[in-house]
Amino acid sequence: MTEILRILVSAFLIVPTLTEYTFPDYKDHPCVRDCKDNEAPRTCEYNFTIEWYHTITVHCRDCPFNRTDCFRPNCVPAEGTPRAILTVNRHLPGPAIQVCEGDHIQVKVFNHPDMSEGVSLHWHGIHQKGTQYNDGAEMITQCPITPFSSFQYRFVADNPGTHFWHSHAGLQRADGLFGALVVRQSPSKEPHFDKYDNDLPDHVIVVNEWFVNPTINRYAAHVHGGEKVIKDKSLLINGQGVYRKFKETKQAQETFYTPRAVFSVRHGESYRFRVIDNGVSACPITVSVSGHVLSIIASDGNPFEPLEVDAFMMAAGERFDFILTANRDVGNYWLMVQEVPDCGEGERKRLPQQLAIVRYIGASENEPTEPPTNVTTGKWLNSWNAESSDLRQPIVSVNSTDKLEPGFERSPDHTFYLALDTRILDDLLVHSPQTHPVYAFERRGVFYAPQINKITLMNPPSPLLFQHQDVPQDLFCDTESVAVNCSTEYCICVHRLHVAIGDLVELVVVDEGTHLNINHPMHLHGHSFRVLALKQVNISTTMEAVKRLDAEGYIHRNYDNPVQKDTILVPDGGYAVLRFVADNPGFWLFHCHVQFHAQTSMGLVIQVGNDEDMPRRPKNYPKCSSWTFSGYDEDQNKSGQRTCPSNGSSLQPIGIFTLWFYFCIGYEVI
Repeated sequence: MTEILRILVSAFLIVPTLTEYTFPDYKDHPCVRDCKDNEAPRTCEYNFTIEWYHTITVHCRDCPFNRTDCFRPNCVPAEGTPRAILTVNRHLPGPAIQVCEGDHIQVKVFNHPDMSEGVSLHWHGIHQKGTQYNDGAEMITQCPITPFSSFQYRFVADNPGTHFWHSHAGLQRADGLFGALVVRQSPSKEPHFDKYDNDLPDHVIVVNEWFVNPTINRYAAHVHGGEKVIKDKSLLINGQGVYRKFKETKQAQETFYTPRAVFSVRHGESYRFRVIDNGVSACPITVSVSGHVLSIIASDGNPFEPLEVDAFMMAAGERFDFILTANRDVGNYWLMVQEVPDCGEGERKRLPQQLAIVRYIGASENEPTEPPTNVTTGKWLNSWNAESSDLRQPIVSVNSTDKLEPGFERSPDHTFYLALDTRILDDLLVHSPQTHPVYAFERRGVFYAPQINKITLMNPPSPLLFQHQDVPQDLFCDTESVAVNCSTEYCICVHRLHVAIGDLVELVVVDEGTHLNINHPMHLHGHSFRVLALKQVNISTTMEAVKRLDAEGYIHRNYDNPVQKDTILVPDGGYAVLRFVADNPGFWLFHCHVQFHAQTSMGLVIQVGNDEDMPRRPKNYPKCSSWTFSGYDEDQNKSGQRTCPSNGSSLQPIGIFTLWFYFCIGYEVI
């Protein structure tokens, strides 16, 4: 009898595996459509299964020697390097969500048991007004989704434009947990609708940095091993690229590579391309298409007046939309993404790059014969640390198509000066003053702690949105309330700025650039901001120097329809002046989008409103907190019998039955 019950339990456990592992990519989802005026919104449902997976698995068969094998179901060739990866539905990038403005998005995330770690998904660019609990910031708005459980995100796609989703837990974003999120508009609402012929789902481009081994290896070496240059990496375009060489035998002459991404265009037509930078490091990338001028029309989902350039630069978390007119001879042309100088590998300065192909319909299925166009002498948009010139246009040089909000030019209710820098000091992560003090190391072995206003952000023990009162108040601080001198001591707390609903908030973000010549792409959750000023002062500067410039009237704020963004690359040794209306109650992260800096807590929390202003908590919304043994509940079951699960909302129906059967029947017999 015992053996029979075990067999039955095993059979029931197999059923969900067979049904759930169909792994849709949702390319043919009914919500992927041309958006029409006066069309009723749709409900767009998705199932995401998160698991550890691998590139070049047995599913790839003879890839890349047989090229068609590289496109088999469950095959992730990447750039040819065999390594463990994190995937949603066994796709890299994960499935794209492409909907129309006003659609209702529902994503059920199932954390596979082999994950063995918690996860959360952030919908980068979606403000989540009214659904703040779906922002996906781990321990800010929600508890992590534990293995063998699920969590449903439900929100309205009310922020049109090019966005993306990604993990907001640990280093998972760098290992594969990311994908596109595009919210298109109907013709009457899209300001650039008459400027292009096509806005195709296949012309959404996700670029990401890619290491040859799991990111935790690189992170640990960077933080604890003194490795300052991140080596052995490449770039991927829509999860594809060329890096590793393959030969059928050691003696073989022919070399094979994994496939590149290909984008089809028809001669004489114009196309809207949407580019997403899921960068990991502090190195921006440039994007160009050989022989073609690009008309840039939007960034971070916010439209602006078109600007024609030869290339544009973007940093981790940024998105740019451009129009390409297919007016060259029918053929194949390189689309190139390349990291900028000063981000190469050691003395060789090898700049990671990746190539895709823009293929005119009717051209041969071959790679371009000409090398990629050298665009270093051409016209760029969003060039880092560069003075404005005819060839180098900063992002503040473009004008938004959205008019400035009334009252935006008045004196802000709050002006916060925020100094960014990487600092050398004894800390709680690497340099213990007792065993590994900073002064005992050479510069090469020192860890540079990334901080804002000399404070490291501490993740609270409970999510702030619905468990704010569960967090000890002495864990919160800001520059005024911190108890020690952060110039000489390591400061860590739940770094919070508190504003009222409706306040006009200005952030003067200063990259002091004292120790390292790197830039910080800063991303704000829950809001977009206007970029009123952006300028490099010197190779390095101080917050006090920028304050003096501001007080003396040398920082000019532009109110002539300044560009809107949610992610900005702050000049090294310079400043960015950002302004927004705090009209979205909640707890919102403002943090560096460099993966290692986010992991070492370079960020702060902006609290908009008070507890009574926060959204209603959905029924049975998960809670979590620290725990210390303090006795037993008085009403605890003292019979010694096992208690059957009573709330299986996070499990699949077949899983609920299986667990009930095992615990409530099988346990007694077995």
